[in-house]
Amino acid sequence: MAQRRFIALATLAFALAGAGIPVARAQPRPAQLQAAGSEIAFTTRQMGVPVEGKFGRFSAQVALDPKQPEGGSVSLVIDTASARFGSAELDAEVTKPTWLNAAGFPQASFQSGSIKATGPAASTSPAG
Repeated sequence: MAQRRFIALATLAFALAGAGIPVARAQPRPAQLQAAGSEIAFTTRQMGVPVEGKFGRFSAQVALDPKQPEGGSVSLVIDTASARFGSAELDAEVTKPTWLNAAGFPQASFQSGSIKATGPAASTSPAG
């Protein structure tokens, strides 16, 4: 389960970082994720069958200057009790201790340790 959480969190962090959220150039300031237009979806396997779900409540902040990504940061907090599969039976099970243990771990969080450029897009700027 921890691996699924990490994959979901890492996926969101990279998606947010690549979304081009506008921030200040000299000193990146955190931009708050607009939850109304965002989602965190995940896929797990139950008895070998892929099952898709979503988290309904989460928040994230991204501070990123694409020209200086090493000065940026990503922070994400997910309400584990908000996990939904779209089935009342699965939704009731997912918060129990055998899955997310929402009572013991009400939040899953991710804080970037570092961000670095991995391609030429970070070192170039659009012509204009």
